[in-house]
Amino acid sequence: MRRLSIFIVTLISLMLMGAATAFAAAPSAQNDRPDWQPFEGIGSNFCNGEDIAVTGKFLSEFNVMQDASGGVHVVVQQSTRGTGVGLTSGAKYVLGDSASGASTETTAGVVTGTQPILVRLIALDPDVPDLFIRALFHFTINANGEETSVVDTFEVLCDRQPV
Repeated sequence: MRRLSIFIVTLISLMLMGAATAFAAAPSAQNDRPDWQPFEGIGSNFCNGEDIAVTGKFLSEFNVMQDASGGVHVVVQQSTRGTGVGLTSGAKYVLGDSASGASTETTAGVVTGTQPILVRLIALDPDVPDLFIRALFHFTINANGEETSVVDTFEVLCDRQPV
């Protein structure tokens, strides 16, 4: 679980670095960068262990703003839409996920970041279980570079949507 958290924080940091580069080009502007990208690959329904061939599109959008006191705010919104076919059962699936992360760096040097994630893999066959993944990652780093707050939750649910 700790390794997954480190991966997610690193991924968010890399996305924020890319957004910060765009911000440096236009310091007072808000930058929207929607860009749907096609993808294909093999995923897994953890509820029944079946591998799934998935195709779809992924959207990532960055918004970077500077407030009146010089603090930097970054919002990253991501969505995935796709379909899949079970490699063993032939069951058809619909995939959807969403994540909307935010990071703030104050002029005092405090950095916070939050990333909630919800993944839905819906089986169109009523005999095949649906998969829902819900995760929340949050961190706070003080002006001395010390981690003062960490939230790292990850939940897998089968056949029922998370509340």
